[in-house]
Amino acid sequence: VFAYLSFVQALLSFGIDTIINRETAKKATNQNLLVGNAIMLNVFLSIIAVVMSWAAVQFIGYSGEIKLLIYIASLGIFFSFGSIYVAVFRAHLKVNLYAIPEVIIRFVFLGIMILLIILRFPVFYFVLLPTLLTISNTLMYIFFSKKIDGFKPQYHIDYTVLKFILSCSLPLFIMSVFIAVNHRIDQILIFNILDSKSLGLYSAAVNLTEAWNIIPVAFSASVFPLFSSYFSESKDKFTRLYTKSFQYMSIIIIPIAFGTALLSKRVIDLIYGDAFLDASGALSVLIWSEIFSFLGSVYGIAIIAAGLQKKLIFFPIMGGMLNVLLNLILIPRYGIVGAAVA
Repeated sequence: VFAYLSFVQALLSFGIDTIINRETAKKATNQNLLVGNAIMLNVFLSIIAVVMSWAAVQFIGYSGEIKLLIYIASLGIFFSFGSIYVAVFRAHLKVNLYAIPEVIIRFVFLGIMILLIILRFPVFYFVLLPTLLTISNTLMYIFFSKKIDGFKPQYHIDYTVLKFILSCSLPLFIMSVFIAVNHRIDQILIFNILDSKSLGLYSAAVNLTEAWNIIPVAFSASVFPLFSSYFSESKDKFTRLYTKSFQYMSIIIIPIAFGTALLSKRVIDLIYGDAFLDASGALSVLIWSEIFSFLGSVYGIAIIAAGLQKKLIFFPIMGGMLNVLLNLILIPRYGIVGAAVA
């Protein structure tokens, strides 16, 4: 369900939040008008995305149960404009305003999730819960955004502003689509080529690998406003920040990759139990991709801060096409390890 909707989310994000983050960090004078138009654009795109997801699922051949779950999960898409509020918090270096309440909300939902597991609730509730989490977070963002001085979105359609947002975010949109292909096409193909058990094993390895992404995401959120302002103010500061960021990301992820690859069976057994040990091979391969995710995050935010996002398009397109081809070749031969290699 969520692998399918990740492609819809790629359409929806359109890179708008990143552009808002950059422009707000540069102290744009029309910040409120910019944010208001960005939110309206996001809502409009969410309607298109949901309609497309509901229409496309009719032709894929999923069961009635999976279709119903997709309908339920897609409702959270209407509240995805919360990412624009997050961009504003980050640009104003007010991460504490939303991060602390969000952590509390997530812990509450985690407790509910554990309770549902213990009580063996049907899968429907596990799909509904993330939808409610998205809605709760967005309402919380709106509430705490009032604490930012001078911030009040202006919901007045300005075609000049909309054109600016779209022209800047279009390269990021193309990127996000192919990144979604890179991140989720393997799971969809495993489900269709192999079986649901293989997908469960592979998802365990993916979850353990992607859990580390919280580090580059948090790091990027912290330094992106600095990248944006330094690029305008001082190229020397920009270069030093870029270099130091690469060093810090390398120092963190390389030992993690080595350790996880060497101890993959123990890690799987500790977290998932011996029934999932067949996922260890995929984990020992997948973890190496995190090195490039960590370093790529620094490269990406530096390029976007410099306003050169068009330069980024080529790599995800080629990577996405190659990934699909490799998955089609390697999954039938080598199973989930082949998907990890791809």
